[in-house]
Formats: sequence, C-alpha cells, structure tokens
Amino acid sequence: HSASFTTDGDKKKKVELSPKCMKAMDDFVSDMCTAFIDYGAQYDIFTRSIRFFLISGFPSRNRIIILNTLKDLLNLLTTEDEMEQLGISLSGSTTDCPPKLGM
Repeated sequence: HSASFTTDGDKKKKVELSPKCMKAMDDFVSDMCTAFIDYGAQYDIFTRSIRFFLISGFPSRNRIIILNTLKDLLNLLTTEDEMEQLGISLSGSTTDCPPKLGM
C-alpha cells in the first residue's frame, strides 16, 4: 500500500509515497520527536521544525506519530517569545495587561 498527501502551492498536487518511503518518513518523524524530547525543546528552531510537520500537507500518520509521542509535552511546542506575546509567564500565570499581538 502506498500513502499520499497533498502539497500546497498554486495547485494542490497529490504526492504518492511508496511503503518504503513512508516507513522512512515515519522513522524520521519518530527520530525528530525523540531528539525533541531529549534536546530540542530548549531551542526555538527545533520547536518550529516539529510544528512544521503538523501542518496539513504532511501525511496524517506522521502527525499522529508526533501527537502521540509528544502528547504530554504539547505545551513545549509554544516558544518563549510566543508565550510572552500572549502575556503568559514561564510560571504559568498571566500578566495584567498582555501586549497586542501583531497578526
């Protein structure tokens, strides 16, 4: 069986992956999760990389691997800068007057 996913761009393009490629992708995502748990949660670039794999263009089975592996650590997918923009301190309390978000 092969798996497929769509890519974003001017046109949606369906990409077919062979079982061998899908296994390689699963292994890569699993390795990324392990590295995130062991080292990466402290680095914003690593957090953003894990979040990149959660976008809808990736195969759902890869997103499931990430969410199941990191289910108790999902709060670490928010960077310190993002938390500060939301007015949340690292201690978990909120500030009285959070700054406006630049969206």
